[in-house]
Amino acid sequence: MPIIQDHIGERYTTHNKRFTIGSEVITHNFYSDKGDHKFSGGNVMIAYSITGSTRPYRTEGSIFGFVPVKKSVFKGGLGEIEAVRYCFYTQFK
Repeated sequence: MPIIQDHIGERYTTHNKRFTIGSEVITHNFYSDKGDHKFSGGNVMIAYSITGSTRPYRTEGSIFGFVPVKKSVFKGGLGEIEAVRYCFYTQFK
């Protein structure tokens, strides 16, 4: 018997000037005659741009882009500094 699988997930991300907040939950189910398995989990990410940049959102592909650098550290600037907190949970059955 082939392995049958299904995947269910949801992602939410928003940003307001210097803050970016995102969360994701997902479940993967695998079914076979040798046993069924379930992998589930999620994460939360909070970021704050210390140097004041805003992360651009790209509608083609629905993704956030790289933080634009005002003045590179290689040219005597600070670059871009971002404080990030990332937490996740994973469960395997």
